Amino acid sequence: MRPEHGIRVQLTLKTIQEDGALYAVQLFTPSNEWKLEAMLCPKQDTVELSHHENTEPWALKIAEKFLTTLCVQQKAKSQPTWPKRLLRWRPKPS
Repeated sequence: MRPEHGIRVQLTLKTIQEDGALYAVQLFTPSNEWKLEAMLCPKQDTVELSHHENTEPWALKIAEKFLTTLCVQQKAKSQPTWPKRLLRWRPKPS
């Protein structure tokens, strides 16, 4: 699952709640892997991403962008349809 370069972000839906959704977030780089959780609440325009002290700041920023995009997409819908799983890759910022 580790990329040769950059970062792979995997989101797996854990639960749907009245105000949003809880996702398991896995971040993969060539040398590291982090397991986090994120709560997305479109009505409040919030994304709360847990993180560990050793999580690379650039990796967190990329994950937060994906999560924010997902939250905005769901807010635009009259009835959110939370994807069960998303997998994305991005290069490491220069």
